Amino acid sequence: MAARKDYLLWTLTGGHMITHWYEGVFYLILVYIARDLGLSMTQVGLLIGIKLWTTALINMPLGLLADLVGRKGLLMALALAWLGIPYTLVSFAGSYAMVASCVALMVIGNQMWHPPAMSVISETYPERRGYGLAIHALGATAGDAIAPFVAGLLLSFLVWRQVALLHLVPGLVAAPVFLYFFRRYGGSAVQPILKEGEQNEKASVRSYGRHLVQTLMRGSLGRVLVVVGFRGLIQQGLQTFLPFFLVQTVGLPAALVGTYVAGFQTGGALGGPLSGWLSDRLGRRPVVQAGMLACGVLLILLATTSPGRWVLIPVTALGGAVYAMRPVLQAWSLDSLPRDMGGAAVGLTFGSQASFSSMAPIIGRIIADRYGLPATFLFLGSVALLGALLTRTIATSPVAAPGETPASSA
Repeated sequence: MAARKDYLLWTLTGGHMITHWYEGVFYLILVYIARDLGLSMTQVGLLIGIKLWTTALINMPLGLLADLVGRKGLLMALALAWLGIPYTLVSFAGSYAMVASCVALMVIGNQMWHPPAMSVISETYPERRGYGLAIHALGATAGDAIAPFVAGLLLSFLVWRQVALLHLVPGLVAAPVFLYFFRRYGGSAVQPILKEGEQNEKASVRSYGRHLVQTLMRGSLGRVLVVVGFRGLIQQGLQTFLPFFLVQTVGLPAALVGTYVAGFQTGGALGGPLSGWLSDRLGRRPVVQAGMLACGVLLILLATTSPGRWVLIPVTALGGAVYAMRPVLQAWSLDSLPRDMGGAAVGLTFGSQASFSSMAPIIGRIIADRYGLPATFLFLGSVALLGALLTRTIATSPVAAPGETPASSA
């Protein structure tokens, strides 16, 4: 039984890698879309903003859909099948408006994946959510890392429109393959959550919404979501400004910048499984608080010292701290709601993350223009320290038993 659970987890991790493969390809072909259509940096920034704002808007409805429909395997297969459709459309785009519409559509497949996948992991590993979500997050890291490399090779002998059009195929092939292995390894068995006789009452949108509001008002999930948002803001701020910082402030040559940014991602890949495992044993709060404190200290050190080429060490450690908190906070959100509202927990988590993340480029750019890039890193460091303080006020509640609401926390 344990082996089947692990096979199911790796099946979900593989699907997660595919969704982030498309994410990684987007950021690379965006450079060539901008060059081909003559887009300004402001227009490029707006496209990224559209992506983040759409993510924030659709996550809660998608979470509700995952909880109410219940057929999680089918929803994930549909998410995989959808991934390539906006890439096919954008390959024919000849205007900025068409590209912007396709960018908004690209968000759907990736975000449709998370609520059912993460709620299945939560149900399958009720005592080891942190570990399960950390392994699932490895798929995202792998997709983000491998996709730009492969897409870069394709772009060496194909134009971006051909590369985008080719990406119709992987999602359509992956969807039925995933669904077969999901069912083979018992994924369908964890889907029924509601007890017999309660389906009609609990599945109504009105009772579902009332239950969600009551849980939010009396629990600690609201504060957890703010910490989730802080972490997302820090991550997006670093993804946006770290390359500029390495070039303009540290003075690294272009050949090393990519290596050092890869070090940031590598730190994240190493930190996630360890933090998830620790949070299952020590609780979510101490792990998140340590991560926020580490982020704050490292960001302040980077902004106030001149480490030169040794900057790879704090940058890698910073990646470890930022990404290590991700599965722990996801598990904390799932701990804070009943089992039959796992989709809502995931939707709220990703919605909060996207909402705060969308502010990072705007605030960071204003601070950098007025006071310099180190000041932007000081701002991100202060957000991390504030997050550590807020985390201290959140009591770690026990994981909810199936169908039960977690105990409210002070």
